[in-house]
Amino acid sequence: MKFGFFAAFSVTLAAAVLLTSCKAVDESVSQPQSGQSTEAAAEQLDYVFYTLNDKEKETYSDMIGAVNRRENEFPFPEGFDSDEMRKLFTLLYTQQERIFWLDSRFYCDDEQRMLYFMYRYDEEQTDRMRVALDLEAGKIIAGFGQDTDDYEKLLAIHDEIVLSCTFSENGSNAATAYGALVDGSAMCEGYAFAFSYLCTAAGIENYVVSGSNEKGEPHLWNKVVCGGEWYNVDCTWDDPILKDKNEKFLRHDYFLVSDDEINGISHFPDTEYLPSVPCTDGNGNYFVRSGLYFDNYTDGLEALSASIKEAARNGSGEAEIRFDNEEAFSEVCSYLYDRQGLKEIIEELNANDGLKISSAHHIENSSLYVIHISLIF
Repeated sequence: MKFGFFAAFSVTLAAAVLLTSCKAVDESVSQPQSGQSTEAAAEQLDYVFYTLNDKEKETYSDMIGAVNRRENEFPFPEGFDSDEMRKLFTLLYTQQERIFWLDSRFYCDDEQRMLYFMYRYDEEQTDRMRVALDLEAGKIIAGFGQDTDDYEKLLAIHDEIVLSCTFSENGSNAATAYGALVDGSAMCEGYAFAFSYLCTAAGIENYVVSGSNEKGEPHLWNKVVCGGEWYNVDCTWDDPILKDKNEKFLRHDYFLVSDDEINGISHFPDTEYLPSVPCTDGNGNYFVRSGLYFDNYTDGLEALSASIKEAARNGSGEAEIRFDNEEAFSEVCSYLYDRQGLKEIIEELNANDGLKISSAHHIENSSLYVIHISLIF
């Protein structure tokens, strides 16, 4: 008998299996299009489903049904061994984020040829939580009009999660979309599952990526389609823990970035069970589309200075900019901090606009060449 649990990566130990990957096809807050059933609409948006062969697809769908019915046992199909069942459970857990009541722990009995599910909550509590989760998701989706394009939807989803959720590894719901959207507290799994949950509800193709960061620590993020191209999104890393955090703190370093910008640098995807969709386009990136992407010191500093002043005057307190090269990025950083440029901008704002800015957080992303200024009032 082999036990397992989810840990954002796959590795076999003597008696345990640490696993990765979740996305549900039961009732959704979004409405199916063209008369489709909710299940059919969800499957059309499920990249993971189409990486499976026919037998795996059938078994994967049967497993989803079993979890929705809260069954505890699932027999191995003919020809499947425990390794195949671990793969499908991994994909089920990480790619069916609506089945938030499924526990990451499971075990396979090779002799009985049986997979055993475990659940986080009883049925009554699950039903209450599903209603609360759908209500929160519905509020966000209801804000999208017929003319809202996918970029605008994705930006709104990203920003809502970053603003309303705080990173925490504590709590029984921290690894779920419920934790991120209802409790307002989650770890990376919760952020990634919440983003996937809302994208699926909004009719946008996506999936959850399991892997690790540059320190080798388990991490999850998302891949999503925008304008016909695939991109990476990491809501967790756009919501760092800061002292004296501005409630309006919001950054977009990892909103719609290509593989070349993060893979093998800050993010290391695990492709053992799930082939990775190449993300090669850079034109949909937030900074490019927002006119905040520069290749030289002069234009970049002028734009950032103007952005800081606007952020101070409108009360948001957040300003950010990105460069396409290290030289310009480093030169602007040197001006702001070594030569006291940021201090001078703040003193000017306080003197001329009657503001009371006491200090500022400054966050530099040296791999993406992003500078983010967060003013403290």
